[in-house]
Amino acid sequence: MSSDIVAEVANDQVILVEADPKPPHISSNTSTIVRNTVVRAKKDKKPKHKRTPWTYFQVLALGIILLFLILACVIIETISRLKFSEATWTEHTKDQKKHHIKIVDSVNAKNLGWTASYNRFASLASDEIFSSQHSMSDHNTLFLPRKSAKNELEDTEEHINYLLKKDVSIPESFDARLKWPLCWSIHQIFNQAGCGSCWSVSSAAVMSDRICIASNGTIQKQISVNDLTSCCTNCGGCEGTEWALSAFSYWKSTGIVSGGSFGSGEGCRPYTKPPTCGGPCSSKYYDKKETPSCTRTCQPLYGVKYEDDLSKASKVYWLRANSLLIQQVYTDVTSRINQLLQNKTVEIIQKDVLLHGPVLACFSIYEDLQHYKSGDKILIVFNKIINLGVYNILKTYLVNELYGHCVRLLGEIVVY
Repeated sequence: MSSDIVAEVANDQVILVEADPKPPHISSNTSTIVRNTVVRAKKDKKPKHKRTPWTYFQVLALGIILLFLILACVIIETISRLKFSEATWTEHTKDQKKHHIKIVDSVNAKNLGWTASYNRFASLASDEIFSSQHSMSDHNTLFLPRKSAKNELEDTEEHINYLLKKDVSIPESFDARLKWPLCWSIHQIFNQAGCGSCWSVSSAAVMSDRICIASNGTIQKQISVNDLTSCCTNCGGCEGTEWALSAFSYWKSTGIVSGGSFGSGEGCRPYTKPPTCGGPCSSKYYDKKETPSCTRTCQPLYGVKYEDDLSKASKVYWLRANSLLIQQVYTDVTSRINQLLQNKTVEIIQKDVLLHGPVLACFSIYEDLQHYKSGDKILIVFNKIINLGVYNILKTYLVNELYGHCVRLLGEIVVY
């Protein structure tokens, strides 16, 4: 009997065998396929253990590090606040409290257009920190001695004459933020922190606004308060200023770089005074007189050289000069300005704000303002004025001049 046997190996474990036998009792044309499967025994294998991915440990470690950082920040902030509360605020003595309550009662007894409420953080005008920061002889150097009175008046005379001739319709109410809404700086309020730099904060705000307005919103540069405060040696630093125009004269002669608020990392030289002295800041912070050092270099991440970031003014001017100190130093200048104004000071200021944007306004703060609670007829002083009302000073023996303050004037709102 002949038969053909074919064996094919399908894989290592299965063998297929095919046969075509021809037994006697089956016809030759009938074929039978016999399939036999041979399975090889598998070798015993050790069970596999799943390994923890390395990424899991990385994420876990990162989470632990972040947790410790957060806890450290919370602890540091808590300790600093505790130290601040213990070291800065002191309660009024009985005599001091009595003095301030007399002021409050006197304000409320008169129809001044605003009401007062006792402020336990109020300072006394007799406090040492509010005494004159510079002697009279010092002011001779502060008041830009490099220029004569005639040169000092040049830009001012030109601008006042321009405003007098300009026909401008004065609206009942005006808000610079609404007229120039695309100027980012005009909406910002800067925190000067524990530094008497209101003159610098307000001046830089006005400069930033003016740059944006003059460029029709194409240049949104924030002038550095830090650069102006630290590098303008004739201005006053953290001790305040007696001659606010010096900031603008410095802007014209030397130039100022860009810079944002503390911790913003914006611009060439951001502000370096942390806003940690509370609100309002204790007078003890201003007593330190720690003016930042002048470094004419930009922060490393800014990517622009200091010299390339400077911007300058084309002209500077002032629209009112009635300070006793200014009159004593610049008698000829102040008399000439008053002649030019023709008793139209308010109108001139209004025109300038309407045409060119916010202006800098400096005035004296008296003890009664510290107790302000509510009311419309008062000059609001938070580095940005919206309501140019009437600050009715209570001129009695109870109220003494406390210190000077500079703000940015945005417009006028009439309250009926």
